[in-house]
Amino acid sequence: MRGNDYWMSLFRLIVYDPDSCHHRITGVGQKAADLGGRLSWGQYAVAQEINRAIIGTCETSSAGPDKTIIAVRPARWSPGDQPKMNWRTLAMAVHMRCWKLARHILGPGLETEYLQPAVALLLIQARARSPGKRMEDEYNRADEEPLKIVKMKDLIEGYGRGKRGEDTDTSLDDEPLQVFKTKSLIQASDPAKASPEPSSTLSLLPYDIRCEILGYLDHQAVSRLLEAVEYPLEDSYWRSRAAFYLLGMDDIIHKQKEVDWRGLCLAAEGLDAATDVFRIRHRVVDTLMHVKAQLRRVRKGDISISLPGVFDQVQDEMLIEYRDNNWANILGGGGEVTSDIEYLLDVGVEDPDPTWT
Repeated sequence: MRGNDYWMSLFRLIVYDPDSCHHRITGVGQKAADLGGRLSWGQYAVAQEINRAIIGTCETSSAGPDKTIIAVRPARWSPGDQPKMNWRTLAMAVHMRCWKLARHILGPGLETEYLQPAVALLLIQARARSPGKRMEDEYNRADEEPLKIVKMKDLIEGYGRGKRGEDTDTSLDDEPLQVFKTKSLIQASDPAKASPEPSSTLSLLPYDIRCEILGYLDHQAVSRLLEAVEYPLEDSYWRSRAAFYLLGMDDIIHKQKEVDWRGLCLAAEGLDAATDVFRIRHRVVDTLMHVKAQLRRVRKGDISISLPGVFDQVQDEMLIEYRDNNWANILGGGGEVTSDIEYLLDVGVEDPDPTWT
């Protein structure tokens, strides 16, 4: 049976292709250490093709037409080795779900047009995090994955009204919406409730300015404001405000016949404030947004970056750390260059079986 942390074992690899002299993204594989398979320490078995996956124990360490065996750590390495081992040929593992988020934020050209500079920027970001912080994040990591968050799915279904393609039950006992409508009629007949809410001078401002102002208020302040004054807002505002929470939820939203976007948005913000279920997503998205800004400058020609150059820099830094007797803390322990990418994004890419099971 899959546990809550099953997603942590699923990866894609960013590997060096000697034929093209560039890196590419592989299909999905499962971390051998989590399966007790026969692969050597520091090896991954992944699908060769980007749209395929190898899930389960890999019983052989040999590659084949559908899979490739990749080393993500040096098999033997000493700072005194001459010539220096070329770490550019080592693979970088990225949790499966994180790559999906990366594609959402960095765009579909990530895997073809600008993979090299994007990976270089991610590696720089990873190295900027202190080893102690990386280990703390690993120790405190939540079970909730960063993409398909079950509690967010439950919220969407809770604030959805009916399902697409299904007839709506009109009985009062089975349809909460009918109870809501009846309650509204009773309140409307009450003279004390008949007068409209006082209007706000803010409502005289242009709509985009109003939305900008509301963006500075948290869910509690917004709720109090809307209870106190008449402040009409379109569903598009709430959907835009909730964009962070809706990442990866398109399939669930599409199933809803109608959604209370205001209620869903404020409930999601409340869930975020009260729990840690979005903690990993916040860290991943914040990192990717920073990389996106830098990547835009790279593509405009304002700055220049080279993935081989970044690899050389990382390797040289690790040699210095080794000489300083700090090997145990290099890259969060274990000495794998890929850990910088793993700990940076802390999870996945695209699930080969995108279901909620």
